[in-house]
Amino acid sequence: MIQRSLVAIMVSLVGLAGLLKINYNIAHLYEMSGEKTREVFGLVELGFIYKYSIGVFGFLAIILSVMAFRSGEKKQWVNIAVVISVITFLATFVKIWKVMV
Repeated sequence: MIQRSLVAIMVSLVGLAGLLKINYNIAHLYEMSGEKTREVFGLVELGFIYKYSIGVFGFLAIILSVMAFRSGEKKQWVNIAVVISVITFLATFVKIWKVMV
């Protein structure tokens, strides 16, 4: 039987990898832009609005973690899955690219 907690961990890690790639692209675009573009970079960042769809990965992983908890899987894996999935979901709404600049 497939452990839902491990699937939740994998889904979360895929989401985090996607977020890191998107935020890297935003940071690279910011570094390459001129001073005037940086003043209104919020408008440029709207081109990357699809990054918020990564939150679905975190939400799905949270659901899988709850299902794993209810089915009685090992608490250690369920706790790890919950923590990583919540981090993935919350990181979707944080501007990580500002730290990369």
